[in-house]
Amino acid sequence: MPSPVFAACSLLLLALAGCGGSQPTDVVVVLQSDLAIPTETDGLEISVSDGAQSVNETDALTGHFPFSLVFTPGAMTTSFSLTAQLLLNLFGTTGSPPSLIVSRTVTDVPFSAHRQMMLVLPMLRACACQGTSCPGPGNPDCDAIAAPSLQPYDPAVAPPSTVLFGAIEIDPQTFTNH
Repeated sequence: MPSPVFAACSLLLLALAGCGGSQPTDVVVVLQSDLAIPTETDGLEISVSDGAQSVNETDALTGHFPFSLVFTPGAMTTSFSLTAQLLLNLFGTTGSPPSLIVSRTVTDVPFSAHRQMMLVLPMLRACACQGTSCPGPGNPDCDAIAAPSLQPYDPAVAPPSTVLFGAIEIDPQTFTNH
């Protein structure tokens, strides 16, 4: 069952997808994984940067993949970078601190004016970290991505019900989460 955050964010994405007239300017990052929730991962930490400052968000995962994150530009922002980390034992219920399961970094994600674009980011079991050591370069499904090519937003790939955190505005002045 989706959390209240998921429900509120779903309404936001539905509103964005259904707007007539001018298209929104945003990027939907779709996290896909073959890991099972909650046995192989139960948390997500996102670090987002506009080059000048960064913000971190952490949330428990419920349901199943895919999950989506919506990023909107601030007045002076043309791109952003992010690191997504899947965690296990987010709430320390086993007495151990959270473990890093998979980590992916994407840099220089561009915004396209008046276009809703999408980036699908695999977070696969094959990319699992051992402790804090994650796989080195060589597997495109695990490697860091620089200046990715985006595709037009597709609600079949990123259903509105999969949105986490609400829209994250990337603005050096405010850097907020709506």
